Amino acid sequence: MYSSSSSSRSRSYMGSSHSGSRRIARNDDAPLPIQNGRSPRDRSPTHTNRVYPQDDVMNAIQSSNDRLVTEVSKVVTKLLDGQNELLDNIMNSLEQINKRLDRLEEDMKKIDMKSVWNWKNSAGANGDDQEMVNLISQ
Repeated sequence: MYSSSSSSRSRSYMGSSHSGSRRIARNDDAPLPIQNGRSPRDRSPTHTNRVYPQDDVMNAIQSSNDRLVTEVSKVVTKLLDGQNELLDNIMNSLEQINKRLDRLEEDMKKIDMKSVWNWKNSAGANGDDQEMVNLISQ
């Protein structure tokens, strides 16, 4: 009695392992109903081009990504244009500063130490700065 139940168990176990090794049919492999004497696969040559909901989702995501890339590109372009304009303004300001420094350097060359010494001992000591202004503007 005991051995017969164990043998039936082993048989059912063997049967289940055998059936488990079979290939499980997917929906695409299931036979399609025959209508009007022909299979739907035969009658619809575009059955492989069916649009599934996930295709719609992927298309929507791609379209959204494309719009996002376009908008980001516009913003980046505006930022770069603004940055270029700012850099141009900075460069113009630096050129103006360089010109002023060049003029100042030329003015400093005109004033030699002897002139400064004379100014300090004469007019500068009396509070008259006009002589210094005249020396610089020469």
